[in-house]
Amino acid sequence: MYKILVSDIMTREPLIISPNANLLECAKKMVKKKTGSLLLVEKKKLIGLISTQDILWALVKKSQKDLSSIQAKDISPKKIAVIKPSATLEEALKKMKKSRFERLPVIDNNELVGLITTKDILSFNPEIYPEFFKILSLPCKVKFFSYSLPVLFNH
Repeated sequence: MYKILVSDIMTREPLIISPNANLLECAKKMVKKKTGSLLLVEKKKLIGLISTQDILWALVKKSQKDLSSIQAKDISPKKIAVIKPSATLEEALKKMKKSRFERLPVIDNNELVGLITTKDILSFNPEIYPEFFKILSLPCKVKFFSYSLPVLFNH
């Protein structure tokens, strides 16, 4: 695993949306593409990241507002952990664990070139977390762990 690079397994064309898109547009795109997050990108530059958790937060905290009146950039986390394509998978996992992010945008020369997720790493090298497969075989109400992986990151 130590010689495998992020660039070897990253998603090269991650799902993106304009930072000015409203949360309703974001939610519709997430549902249509069956994903849990979108990268906010403007002219190949990463502006932010929005996840289903961010949209749920907005629903609860800004319930008096319509989702179509809130822009994605307004609720995107201000600090986002990123990684270079030349980093190893081990470095990516350490950064994910330290930052408590399950996905890292891949940046090269200040431009977005991809995205790497815990799912990408586990799909490529499942033996690093054998308990992951035990979680996947649990009854249905626990299966959401296969997406959000709170066991790995103490969420």
